[in-house]
Amino acid sequence: LLFLLHEIPRGISESLTAAFYTSRTPQETRATVGSCIAQAGHIGAVLGLLMSGLIAQHAGIFFSWTVSSVVLLPGSFV
Repeated sequence: LLFLLHEIPRGISESLTAAFYTSRTPQETRATVGSCIAQAGHIGAVLGLLMSGLIAQHAGIFFSWTVSSVVLLPGSFV
């Protein structure tokens, strides 16, 4: 149930984001903008995993998970 409560709004927001940038981006640059938007989440995930790994190595896994949850929790409400 919690998974659905998380994923349904996320799926809706992706469609709204695509409609927003598609309607406001010139046709000749639309593919580039779409690619950059699609990659932004993946780049953020890579950076986040690297940072949480470094924190875990130096301060422990529990502290790393705590930092990750504090950083990610506000984003889940947006």
